[in-house]
Amino acid sequence: VFRPIELNYECSPLYTGGGDNALVDGRLGSQDFRDGTWQAKQGQDMVATVDLGFSATITGLETGVYLYQDAWIFQPESILWEGSLDGTHWFPMAKHGPSAVLKRDDRQIRLKVEGPLNGQPRKARYIRMTATNAGACPGWHAAAGSESWLFLDEMVVEAKPSAPAL
Repeated sequence: VFRPIELNYECSPLYTGGGDNALVDGRLGSQDFRDGTWQAKQGQDMVATVDLGFSATITGLETGVYLYQDAWIFQPESILWEGSLDGTHWFPMAKHGPSAVLKRDDRQIRLKVEGPLNGQPRKARYIRMTATNAGACPGWHAAAGSESWLFLDEMVVEAKPSAPAL
């Protein structure tokens, strides 16, 4: 919570989540995408990089996504979490790739997306999360061909501080 974050996008002025730090402010989005906690972008991927401030053993990764296809809000095509010790050299840590994200789904819901770690927990100082936009609304949708929205809330990094070298 409240760690420095860098975004590769400018969020929609309609859905800022409270500003650039919305993904690390400790507030989880509710079942209402208009509650002021959701950060959104239409037609583009969303990439956020957090500096933990120290090297830590990463034990879990997750984020919240919103799903409400009637409002053109689709799940991400995929979410990739990467780690780095120096902010320059990156290694994959976890990936979530829901199947059939453009398939009709009438729910209006907040979903917790967890990134299963690739193998053993690894040390990292920086975590980069890339949420890939699902693409245009599909043919069955009333707005077929229009750009879909991505809605994200908190980016959660579970970590254990690394012991100092002796």
